[in-house]
Order: sequence, then C-alpha cells, then structure tokens
Amino acid sequence: MDHSCHRKHPLVLQFNSERRACKICQVTQGRGYLYGCSPCELAIHIDCVSPLPVIESLLAVQETNLQGQINQLKTELNEKGIQIEALNKNLDKMKLKYDMLMKDKDCVTATVNNLVAEVRSRDLQIRQMEDHLQQLSKEHMQLTKNLEDELKLKIKDLEKEVDKQRSMILDVSEEKREVIRQLTFSLDHYRSGYKEFQTFLKHKRHAVIAL
Repeated sequence: MDHSCHRKHPLVLQFNSERRACKICQVTQGRGYLYGCSPCELAIHIDCVSPLPVIESLLAVQETNLQGQINQLKTELNEKGIQIEALNKNLDKMKLKYDMLMKDKDCVTATVNNLVAEVRSRDLQIRQMEDHLQQLSKEHMQLTKNLEDELKLKIKDLEKEVDKQRSMILDVSEEKREVIRQLTFSLDHYRSGYKEFQTFLKHKRHAVIAL
C-alpha cells in the first residue's frame, strides 16, 4: 500500500517491537503489527489505514475541491489583475501629475531662490549704502566742526582787527579833535587879530579924514 508522503515507498505490514506513535492518530502503541515505511521512518496503526478505493475517492473529492479553489483563485486573480491594471493606469496618471507638480515645484523653488538671492543682494547694497551714508555723515560732521572752528578763529581774528581798527580810529579821532581845537584856536586868534587890525584901520582912516 502506497502512502501520501512518498508513493514510491509502499507501506509494509511489519512487527513493531518498540513503542511508536501513529502518524495519523498520534497514539503511541506498544509491541504489535503496524504499517510502516522504513525510508520515511513512518508508522501507522492498522486501524488507521483506509483501503485504496476509499483513499482514491477521498483524493478525488479533495482534488475536486482543490480544483474549485484553484478556479476560484484564478477568477479572483483575474479580477485582481484587472484591478491592478486599473491601479497601474491610475498610478501612471498620478506619476505624470506628480512629475508635472514636481516641475512646477522646481520652477517655483528656482523663482523663490532667485528672489531670495535678489533680496539678499539688495539688503547687502542697502547695508553698504547705510555704512557709506554713516561715513559721509561722520565726514560731514567733522568738516562742519572744522569749518566752525575755522570760522570761530577768523571771527576772533576779525574781532581783534576790529578792536585794533577801532582803537586806531579813536586815536586818529582824538588827534583830529586836537588839530581841530588847535586850528579853531588859531582861527579865533587870527580872527581876533583881524578884527583888531580892522579897528586899527578904521581909527587910522578917521584920523586921516580929520586931517
């Protein structure tokens, strides 16, 4: 009798002198006859072995069941294949849409990077201009201070010159007043002498007329 483990090894009725467990019912049996296969190290109780027609009938039923399961699995596999094909098409569409979105994203990213670079460049220019303006403001303040100091010095010099000129003018004015006083005095003196001379001439003229 063949067995399902290996059909090339028939089950042989043999006497068992040791306690061995049945492969089918898993019950351990002591000394006695049982079906066994030495190459497969298989032991089966006599009561657990079915006749070959029964086994073939069971196998046919199992084969029918298995064939039905196989057909059902094939049908399910075909349905799954159709679903997978639809999913693949949808996946292709999604990949295409994803690629387009990634291209748009790359364009937007490039634009943003350009804008960021431009803003950074402008910020750098603004900072440089601010630094330059601060430097110019410092230079302007320094120049203004220098001019103020220079003007203050010139004003002081001019004030000194004005004071000097005023003093000179005062001195000259005093001299002129003295000269004027002297001229006035001389004029009065000459005027007085002239009057005396006129008076003398009048007296003398009267004296000549009288003669």
